[in-house]
Amino acid sequence: MFDDHFGEGMGYLLLFAGFFLVVAGSIELTVIHFFLERTARRIIRLGVPIMVLIAGFLLLMRLDALLIIFGSILFSALMAALIPALVIPDLIDPASGPDRILDRILICYIAVSLFTAFLLFVFSLSGLSMVPAVFWHTTQSNAIIFAGVFILDSLAAFFLFRIMQWVRPVHSQECGKNL
Repeated sequence: MFDDHFGEGMGYLLLFAGFFLVVAGSIELTVIHFFLERTARRIIRLGVPIMVLIAGFLLLMRLDALLIIFGSILFSALMAALIPALVIPDLIDPASGPDRILDRILICYIAVSLFTAFLLFVFSLSGLSMVPAVFWHTTQSNAIIFAGVFILDSLAAFFLFRIMQWVRPVHSQECGKNL
């Protein structure tokens, strides 16, 4: 049923590389959030995530389908975790402080990275990676894979932000009470 990659050491190498990508992505996300937090222009706030996605696709364009999904942990999942906070400001109250905002974004990034790793295993074990349209890693098929992973990651990020908003709202529930 499963290949013996873990017995040969390849699985452990992939887990270590995935862990390294998540740590590097968390650092990158913190720097990008720090920059975007101090930027007032909306075009720059939306342009930076688009530029990171384009740079990520250009770096991953020559790889095969499985490595594109694996590398998207560093680019696609990163921006998918950041975009809900930029698009729907009601999900995060700026008055709650930058630490709480960054905490929610990092939690979302780690969860979306785990979701992307799950997608990688499903994509590999289902045999979709060996379909000729995907196996011939052309620019078009790689762009479709990267866009598909980004869309799924974004949907997961919006879902996670809604769950976080439902479990622990950012806005104070005690607005009407006199303290």
